[in-house]
Amino acid sequence: MRGVSGSGKSTIARAIQKVYPSAVLCSADNYFMREGEYHFSADDLESAHKYCQRLAEEAVRKDSNVIIIDNTNVKRWEMKFYMDLARQHLYRTVIVEPKLDWRNNPSLLASRNTHDVDENTIRKKIKAFEDYVPFYYAWFLNRTDSTMVYNKCCNTLRDCIKNVPGFCSFVLDKDCSVKKFFEYFRLSEMPHSLYHCTAKFLGGPKSGTVRRLEYHQSTEVQEACGKSFKITMTGMIVTSAVVAARIKLSSEELLMIYDKPEENTDGRLKDKLCYPKGSTAHLTIATAEGVLPKHSNTEILAIADMERNNADGKVSHRLKSGVVNRWDKYYCSVNFETPVEINTLFSGF
Repeated sequence: MRGVSGSGKSTIARAIQKVYPSAVLCSADNYFMREGEYHFSADDLESAHKYCQRLAEEAVRKDSNVIIIDNTNVKRWEMKFYMDLARQHLYRTVIVEPKLDWRNNPSLLASRNTHDVDENTIRKKIKAFEDYVPFYYAWFLNRTDSTMVYNKCCNTLRDCIKNVPGFCSFVLDKDCSVKKFFEYFRLSEMPHSLYHCTAKFLGGPKSGTVRRLEYHQSTEVQEACGKSFKITMTGMIVTSAVVAARIKLSSEELLMIYDKPEENTDGRLKDKLCYPKGSTAHLTIATAEGVLPKHSNTEILAIADMERNNADGKVSHRLKSGVVNRWDKYYCSVNFETPVEINTLFSGF
């Protein structure tokens, strides 16, 4: 939760608790509650926030599904502890700010807040309020679905290695066992992270990302944030650099908030060709050593180019999991026999 006193944070927090009765509420204000009455002391403010942090730490240790941090969080640094805690324990954060018309009216906020915060203090808080712009927005999978995707992709790779003649030699330019193939991509164990399908990379304030603030502040993105969406995993690509799951964004709402350049960006392809919006939607499953996850975008475009031009030399194999297509050297794609629907949470990171 973010917002100055009286803006309606606690009202929203209580509404969330009604939807999720097991949600854990962590608030520095509760430190000052004595027998149902609020007794604020500025001298105890640091202790109050440490108390709130301990509650949050205890909640993640207990693996609570929903944790609400009900503080003002005026400055970005005030959220850092909770953001880091969420990242370490594989939680996804949703920033919730009251959107009422009077949320920036010091006089009205002073009259509405229940802790007797005066108008002058609220005015200073409003002036100091910092916008929080994530590094990227994405559809995030939960732990269960991330594990399912990992297992699905690993089982498909095993099927390819065992049943597609020369699969390892074609992808890696050398014959190898399943174990060695998995070691090459560091797939022997599931990564300590949750998969996500990036909708828009924003970077930091100096990143120069096109439409950075425009995208972040858009009505479509703000309304989508915190909502659940279904995306569809239709297949995989396997190259010498990456293993990635291909994602279909089937609804107009999904495509409206998907904003990535559908063209080659690093000069590897001969031609810069535009593709339909959503063509590069994917989950990066694994990369070879030294390869960045964002490289999946380029590899998918390379295969999309071959698919569109029906590249010569394509060899197809039908397996139980689907159809495996070998394109140019080092490039393979798999079209699943049965696409997989996945529940996701749209948010920033």
